[in-house]
Amino acid sequence: MVDLTPARTPADLSRLALPGGAFAMLAIDQRISLETMFQDAGRPVETDALDAFRAAVLTELAPHASAVLVERGLVERGRFPSLGGARPGRILAGELLVQVRGHGATGSSIDPEGPAIARLLAADALKLMAIHTLGTPIEPVLTLIAAFVAEAHAAGLPAVVEGIVRGGAGGVSAADFVAATTAMATGADLYKAQTPIFGGTDAASIRALSADISGALACPWVVLSTGVAEDAFPAAVAAACQGGASGFLAGRGIWGSTVGAADPTAALRGPARDRLLALKDIVVAEARPWQDVTGTGRHGAA
Repeated sequence: MVDLTPARTPADLSRLALPGGAFAMLAIDQRISLETMFQDAGRPVETDALDAFRAAVLTELAPHASAVLVERGLVERGRFPSLGGARPGRILAGELLVQVRGHGATGSSIDPEGPAIARLLAADALKLMAIHTLGTPIEPVLTLIAAFVAEAHAAGLPAVVEGIVRGGAGGVSAADFVAATTAMATGADLYKAQTPIFGGTDAASIRALSADISGALACPWVVLSTGVAEDAFPAAVAAACQGGASGFLAGRGIWGSTVGAADPTAALRGPARDRLLALKDIVVAEARPWQDVTGTGRHGAA
């Protein structure tokens, strides 16, 4: 039987992007992982201290980003700062993570309060982190993603899916990464992928694997910074964008080293800001505009 269900009109992602269509997005949605960073840096792991750092990141860096990604607690506690200048887009992390301090997240579920918190934030999109470990069934992960996409669309918001692919003893091959990424991006309006280093960490290998991802996905995609050294991230972003990525949505690759600085605010205002501006220049020059992927032209969704 022929499926006569009309295709969904591509989401308008212009509120998340730079004027030319590239994404230079800042993530500060870390929760348990930020507690771990504070603990490792010898800083007190207290909600007020964590929120003060998140607010400082946003105050110093958000004016230079096309959008920001935040966690619900910052919004609920009224700690999202008033940002001067042009308003960056706002994305709410709409997942609940299974995570223990000192370790990475092992799973996620949809935050049932996500749409309500998104309204409180005046969010422009909802984001879900979904984790797939190779060698385990991917169907439950795909079911989770499909439910999240439906929830985001029901709330009138674009669905950003952050897919994390993990390997067993054999690691993650380039072919495995492409296959899992293709499956997990299904239905997403924007996909947030690990930097494509699974075929090699040199620029040519990243560019080639990125081109494979771009050829397989029906939506625009951006890279995250986890797993790539801070000083190596700009070159990796450039290579990924040359392979068809539309920019980045990154946190620790921009502000991670400031957590342990003697004066974190000064470090945010100086080196972290410089990193963000350099990355922004890269995506302006190299990224594939999101409208070129969705076919909606340079003025948003048709």
